[in-house]
Amino acid sequence: MALSGNVVPGFLGMKGGVMKARRVLLPFLMLALLGCSGQSEKEAQPQPPPKTEAQAPASLSADAYSFSASLVSAPPVLRPGETGKVQIALKNTSSAAWPAASLAATTKPLCAAYHVFSSTGELLTWDGNRTPITSDVAPGGEVALALSVQAPSIPGRYIIRPDLVEENVAWFSRQNKSLQLLSIDLHVQAAP
Repeated sequence: MALSGNVVPGFLGMKGGVMKARRVLLPFLMLALLGCSGQSEKEAQPQPPPKTEAQAPASLSADAYSFSASLVSAPPVLRPGETGKVQIALKNTSSAAWPAASLAATTKPLCAAYHVFSSTGELLTWDGNRTPITSDVAPGGEVALALSVQAPSIPGRYIIRPDLVEENVAWFSRQNKSLQLLSIDLHVQAAP
């Protein structure tokens, strides 16, 4: 590869001791020009294009992002930072099946999670603990879950809203803006 233009003595227009820096940096610059492998473009082996989401294994269809949730039993009163179980039932209200068993074998498992809001509605945590859905759920089908919820670190009253997420793909509530997420009161009390 030939360099064009005028070559000025010294490094970056400077003279003297900077010449050593040129000798050290020149091999790195050549590697950068040729690619990190040191091969010229003619010698380089063809590489397949990077995998994009469109080429990734199939995930849920666009019409699968619909569900309803109901509270089965009231959540326990938790201490700050404590994890407890909230019993919920999820119903697939979409026209597509949730193939949870096959999604679990990919990087895109189907999980129930939750968002934490203050009692005034301010979002505090978007990415709550995950509870995997391990069985397939047909349209109209239901699944019962013990949602693993971690209490915020400050005592008070909070609202948690269960949501579903296809990992590395999408949250159901972001794909389907018409979803009405269930609001569950959560009480966090300081240790006595």
